[in-house]
Amino acid sequence: MPPYRQSQLCLDTETDPRVDAATSRRLGIRSMLVVPVLDGEDLVGVLEVFATDPAEFVDSDQNLLEIFAREVTRIRRLAIELEQRPTAISVIRTRQHSRSIRRSLRRRRRTHRTRSGASFWAAWPFFCLLP
Repeated sequence: MPPYRQSQLCLDTETDPRVDAATSRRLGIRSMLVVPVLDGEDLVGVLEVFATDPAEFVDSDQNLLEIFAREVTRIRRLAIELEQRPTAISVIRTRQHSRSIRRSLRRRRRTHRTRSGASFWAAWPFFCLLP
């Protein structure tokens, strides 16, 4: 697995070869924890935590951030699913459309009498495809 898809723990930015020490010094960062946010095989984000002291993070911090990254992925998926659902506006429009169909059918009703004198009503044929 490529290193950018794995959690990275840097105990001291001054001695870790993966880190630009000068930039970290300028920003006041001495230790960091970086965790990828993965959705299957796709890298969709990165969570980074910084500290001003060296060796500020331990394995339990890494485990907690990895759990958080999985939750971010889960919530992201739910947000995508929710975004793909019909909006409340379209549901309201569908209900309004249904009401207008019912009104139209009521207007098209006709009362008929049979030869024996019984009455019944019929609506004109009406077809509609709802979105």
